[in-house]
Amino acid sequence: MSAPAWELGQAYASDDEVRAEAATLPGRCHALAAEAATLLARDAASFVAALGALRQDVEHLRDYGRMRQYADAEGSRAVVGVALGAALEASAALDRALDVWAALPSERADAALALPSLAEARHVLSRARALAPHRLSPTEERVWAARDDSGRGRWESLHEQVEASVRVVFDTGTGERPVGLGQLGAACRHPDHALRRSAYTALAAAYGGIADLVASCWDAAVTDRLAENGLRDRVHPAQATLDEEELPLAGLESLVAATTDGLGLRHRLLDVQADLLGVDTLVGADVDAEPSGLPAIGWEDAWAASVAGLRALHGPLGEEAEALLAAGRVDLQSRAGKQAYAVTFQTRLDPPAYLSASFGGRVSNVTTIGHELGHAVALGAARRARAPIARGWPGVVFEVPSLLGELATGDVLTATARPEHRPGIAVATLQDICWSVFEATAFCRVELALYADRAGGRSLTAERILGALREGWRTLLGPRVTVSEEDALVAMASWAGYGVSYRFYNFQYAVGALTALALLGRRTADPERFAAELPPFLAGGRVASPTALLAPFGLELGSRALWDEGLVELGRRIESVTL
Repeated sequence: MSAPAWELGQAYASDDEVRAEAATLPGRCHALAAEAATLLARDAASFVAALGALRQDVEHLRDYGRMRQYADAEGSRAVVGVALGAALEASAALDRALDVWAALPSERADAALALPSLAEARHVLSRARALAPHRLSPTEERVWAARDDSGRGRWESLHEQVEASVRVVFDTGTGERPVGLGQLGAACRHPDHALRRSAYTALAAAYGGIADLVASCWDAAVTDRLAENGLRDRVHPAQATLDEEELPLAGLESLVAATTDGLGLRHRLLDVQADLLGVDTLVGADVDAEPSGLPAIGWEDAWAASVAGLRALHGPLGEEAEALLAAGRVDLQSRAGKQAYAVTFQTRLDPPAYLSASFGGRVSNVTTIGHELGHAVALGAARRARAPIARGWPGVVFEVPSLLGELATGDVLTATARPEHRPGIAVATLQDICWSVFEATAFCRVELALYADRAGGRSLTAERILGALREGWRTLLGPRVTVSEEDALVAMASWAGYGVSYRFYNFQYAVGALTALALLGRRTADPERFAAELPPFLAGGRVASPTALLAPFGLELGSRALWDEGLVELGRRIESVTL
């Protein structure tokens, strides 16, 4: 049985239906912005209901466009451009509607927030008022939104199209054929040393051929964000992301410090990997290599392990995962034109999530499914529990459900494996957890350095980006691995999509991984408390701050104590690997 693919016709039956919604949705959002003052004076609850419903429609249209681009980056751009352009305009109009709310006198706003009918919206509305000082005038916001697609979105699309168009003739084990960068990247984890080394070299060479163009996209995106920071009176380059995801700057700084201090754990896992691989010295191509001797895994078994992992966390989550597969919301194929990364999108459907990964039969492919399923079931829980205004991604802790799913899937794989395979499977799962903890914060440090360079007037050339990655990866990997120009190119291939398309999308993985590790450590000590608190956490959505969502577990988001607790559990898992 072939791996499943998305049924996107559930989101929109035809391209004409997409164009029809794209033609009307911005106007509906502009109308709400124009009527916001009147609605708020008459009935704040009706304003919130309209805002929540329109926000769902905007996110649905936007993510549909992104899904189309993801599923076939070489396909027609016409409908993708229409969907994304309309969603950008509509989203900006909804932001201006919120500006009207944020400008209300405090006494009126406080009275509205006290209404029982606005309980689910209280956090979203309060947050809008807290961030109001960073908003521009209505006219300036319209101008900024009007240039957003060409000034930002087109660079992201160009980067994705360029990466998707690259083909290299390579033999991944089934004969020579043209393969994309994603397929080369997957081969870089192959347990066969000669194959993965060849794939690693081919990936570095292929990315070297587009590095200058990718650097131009990266430089343009960073320059644009720095200009916006100046307009909005934000000093720290990550502040916009921190504001949006509700992590204090001190929390980011303590996270970077904790993971830097904890690099000995990453180096310890490298020692274990070297022992498993039977080598004295590791090269870059070995760092993410899956240990040899592990059996290939079919997608059906991989799916079953991921579902079992979720069921072990909370029984009903397994059934929710199965419903996603039955509904055509899962894409596990690996095909030309499809982006290599795994992803989860949200829609206004029930269940809301579409999730995807390129499945290749490796342990890391299995835990990736568990990761994306964690996202998907959390989005579904919030949809069932929350009003539209409070549904969706829960700030900086949005990677906690995904990392719980990933860890739980890895635990199932390890526990059910043959004894001779358990050490290799445990190491393969720990590699990805260490990626989330250490590689992600290493790239955060690199990204901070690149923003500082650009703010100082130095263009982000390929040479400058590769130099920053090379130095960052030397610190990350330590003395066991010699980092070369080739390694920097492979790191660029892995991280450029984050740097071009997002503003500091890296530390969130470390937040998710260390929090999930701390939670699983606490589940061992107090399983009843974990079982009681997990369902409301997953269903939290935007109803409260990330700090408040975690508080029932006894965890303080952003604290060094939380990061250290997660590192202790990670260390326990690394030391438990018996070779």
